[in-house]
Amino acid sequence: MIKKDEQSALRRPPRKRPASASPLAGMPVDRVPPADAFMTHWTIYDHPKDAPRCYVLRATFILKTGGTRPDAMAWYASDVEALRAIVPPGLVRFMPGPADDAVILETWL
Repeated sequence: MIKKDEQSALRRPPRKRPASASPLAGMPVDRVPPADAFMTHWTIYDHPKDAPRCYVLRATFILKTGGTRPDAMAWYASDVEALRAIVPPGLVRFMPGPADDAVILETWL
């Protein structure tokens, strides 16, 4: 039988909450597109010039008129898996083509 003092030593430490300064803390899983958009595509960038120390996820809204509008919000992480977890479920990953910018890691539609 385990004594009470030994039980407390065997307990799992409490989980830490994400720091509020974390770039992923409190971020929504997906974004609400503007009314004039019919599709959203998500792009993960591999250390772009404007964020050379991390991966970046950005949404772009494809408009009914045929144009595009980038989302004002971006997500940043040192681990690409954290950004993949933000991409809405059910989308398909596309790898960059030869004409794409070298910092594009993948695009999700």
